[in-house]
This record gives sequence, structure tokens and C-alpha cells, in this order.
Amino acid sequence: MARKSTTKKSSKTTKPKTTKSTTTKKETVKKETKKVDKTQELSDTFISEVGQKSAIANLEDEIVEKREKKATNKPKKGKAFKTFLIMLICLIVGAAASYCYFEVLNTNKDKDVVVKYKSKSAKFGYDIDSIAVKYLVDDYDYVGSFQVNLYNYLYSADEINVKDIEQDYLKLLAIKKADTDRDGVVSSIEFNDAVDYLFGGDIEFNNDSIKTDDILCAKYDYENGEYKKKDNECKGSSDLKLQRKILDVKEKRNKLEVTVAIAILDTNKDKVGKSLTFDEDGASVLGDELDGVKANDFVIDTSTDDLNKFVYTFKYSKENKNYYLENIKLDN
Repeated sequence: MARKSTTKKSSKTTKPKTTKSTTTKKETVKKETKKVDKTQELSDTFISEVGQKSAIANLEDEIVEKREKKATNKPKKGKAFKTFLIMLICLIVGAAASYCYFEVLNTNKDKDVVVKYKSKSAKFGYDIDSIAVKYLVDDYDYVGSFQVNLYNYLYSADEINVKDIEQDYLKLLAIKKADTDRDGVVSSIEFNDAVDYLFGGDIEFNNDSIKTDDILCAKYDYENGEYKKKDNECKGSSDLKLQRKILDVKEKRNKLEVTVAIAILDTNKDKVGKSLTFDEDGASVLGDELDGVKANDFVIDTSTDDLNKFVYTFKYSKENKNYYLENIKLDN
């Protein structure tokens, strides 16, 4: 009998085995990954350090630049002191040279006579020779029939305030100032403007007619808002004349002082007086006559020391930007 071959099959499934090559590859990959990470870390550290160093370098450059600018802008004390010292020496040398020239080299034995009243220029350009000063004084003269009558209105007292002068006289001053056309017609507006200019708003008048005697020889009717001059005959004559000379001009705070000398001439008697008075009949005659001085050849410039002096005080008006008369005082 033939034998049957009985071969047993394995019931277990064979599992694939992990080879050494696969394990080796994984370890290699891990090592390479670690190297890459380390390299990246080193690179980042290097970049960070470089950036920090660059920022520090830039900051240091800015600090150095600011210090250089500050040092450049800072004034050099030594140079400024030297400049000041040189300027001071130049001033001293210049002053010494001027003194030597004017006081030593230019000394004159025959010195000029000291003049009592010296010309003093004012801030507004007023001085003794200024035509503006003459006009300023003349603005307060109203010459009627006789020019010498100014003495009674302006110089008959030791002090005369404008407010105390006869109103008709002051109104005539305003009309004279306003009547630029010299036609004898002045509107109330022109009149009031002239009053403000001459008296700085310190004096007010009613617009009405002006009636005066033969001393001023002026008459104005007021109608329809206008002053109109009326004919007024002035009779008589006078041998008395008034002369005036501006001696000094001083400007003080908001004021101007003008000193004048006054002389009264009697051409009939050929005499000169310092003042004017009245005789028993009420006629005007010389007062305080000057000895040895004759009217016919009188020169006021040579006799100012012997004459009465009066000071006109003008006050400055900020509104009108001009000087106006405040008072007149005797100043001997």
C-alpha cells in the first residue's frame, strides 16, 4: 500500500521584517533635520546680533552728529570776548582822539560869548529858526485896528490862561484860522474844527454873532450856519508898535515851551519900553522905558536881555496831532 504524504501547512501568517536599512535612513533624516534647525537657529542669532549692532552703530552716529552740531552752534566765548575787547579799545582810542582834537589842539583863547538862550531842537522839528514855531505863535494873534493892542490880550498880566481871555477875541482867532479864502465867510463846521485845533477841545463856544469894539475892529453876523463879516469902520491911529522875538524852544513831555521877548516902540517919542500902561486919560503909553534906546533905530536882537520875556506853553493834542496854546507866563 502506498504511503500518503502528509504535509502540514503552517497556520501562522508570516510578518514582514523591518530591515536595518530603513532604520538607518530614519536616523539619518533626524540628524539632518537637527542640523538644519541648528543652522537656522545660528542664522537667526547672527542676523539678530548684526541688527542690534547696526542699530547701536546708527545710534552712536546720531549722538556723535548731534554733539558735533551742538559744538558747532555753540558760540566761542574766547572769540566774542576778543571782539568786545577790540571794540572797547577802539571806543577809548576814538574818545581820546576827539578830546585831544577839540580840547587841546583846537583850543582858542578868544572863546565865544555864552548866549543865555540857546537853540534847542524839539522832537517834532521845532527850533528857534523854524517857521513852524513862528506860525504857532502867530496863530494866537488877532490884530485889529492897532497891532499893539495884542499886548492887552496876551501880555498884560504875569500869567494869562487861554480860558480867561475874552471870548470874542478867541472866536476871532478861530475865524481867522478857518477863513483860508480870506473872503470873510466861515461855516459853522469850519469854525468848530478851528476851535478844536486852536484850543484842543478845552473851550466851546455857541455859534452866534460876534460884536466887538474899535480895538479889534471886527464884526461877524451868524446866520444860516455861517459867520459873515460885516463892515465896521475903525477910527483913530497909534504911534505904538509891538515887536517880538523868539528866543528859545523847549519840548517837554507832551508840551512845547516857546520863550519870546516883547518890546513896545513909540515912534512919535522915539522911545522903547518893556511894557504898556495907561495915562490919566486912559490912553496907552510906554511903561518901563529903556534908557538910551531909540525906537527909530531899534534892533530887538541886541536888547533882549533888557526886555520882558514871556513863555508860551503849548499842549500836545493826540487827537488832532498838533500843539495848542494853554497859557502865557512872564519869565524874567
